[in-house]
Amino acid sequence: MNRMKLCIFNSLPFHYEMFAHVLDYCKNKNLQIDIYTNKDNNHGWLNMYEKEYNVIAWYPISFFNPDAYDYIFLLTDDDTGFNPFWNSMSKVIVTEHDGKRELFVNAYCKHQTRHFKLRMPPSNPDTWITPVWDNRFFKKYDKLTVISIGNVSNQLDLRKLFSNFSNIQFILVDRDIDCSDSSDMVQKYNKLDASLLIEYAAKSHYILFWPTTEFSMAHKEHSTSGSFPLGFSVGTQILVPETFLKPLDLKGFIGIPEDRAIFLEKPVSYEEFNEQREELLKRRNRVFDGIFDTQIIPV
Repeated sequence: MNRMKLCIFNSLPFHYEMFAHVLDYCKNKNLQIDIYTNKDNNHGWLNMYEKEYNVIAWYPISFFNPDAYDYIFLLTDDDTGFNPFWNSMSKVIVTEHDGKRELFVNAYCKHQTRHFKLRMPPSNPDTWITPVWDNRFFKKYDKLTVISIGNVSNQLDLRKLFSNFSNIQFILVDRDIDCSDSSDMVQKYNKLDASLLIEYAAKSHYILFWPTTEFSMAHKEHSTSGSFPLGFSVGTQILVPETFLKPLDLKGFIGIPEDRAIFLEKPVSYEEFNEQREELLKRRNRVFDGIFDTQIIPV
């Protein structure tokens, strides 16, 4: 029998966090995988993968040869760098990121970052995968802590969201955030290293996702914020507007009313959240297991 040959292709200078759920799956299954990627603006994600998943090489896109692989993970559906290689689409596993944008190609298979219920026709409910990975947990901070990642974090009006603002430690992380007004209560980080980002998110009691742009509002129905799989991966519950709860339809999201401030307290229990986390990891494994030919054995 042949040995399965897998690879990841990413020509974009972002979406490095998308590698994690595939590398985690391959590590658990003892599968070898090569990675062809842009390395610009990776903010420590590649170094983190080297430590956690024993990735020993990052190949430039110019070295990519689709004929050398049984399956190719294209983790961003509109990655235009892959255009020259669509003649090999019969072996490509595509991740779709936007319910309003469907890639009409005859790929080996397509899966989605969430169930795109509003797509016409609706996406297959059996193929979506929240890109979670089994990151280790950290002890939570002693003080009630909320972290917000991306989403133009410096535009958040935290005093309007939390009536006990003065009792909460906030961590704001973004690619282009003004850190000059950081304080003991509100710490700001620009382009934070991935290992620290994961640690801070895991130690926090909540991840706050509060949309302040049209792009981030689309995460309500049509796409997914990177904060969502990060929260489930590191064991931290996620605060979202109440109107997001029904469309997201996952346990582990906590709604904040949009018309008044709330008094935030530390989570009482993680039981329901952890059950949802396990369900998402099992779903990921089930979908990936169904992709591969059982006759091909791992390296």
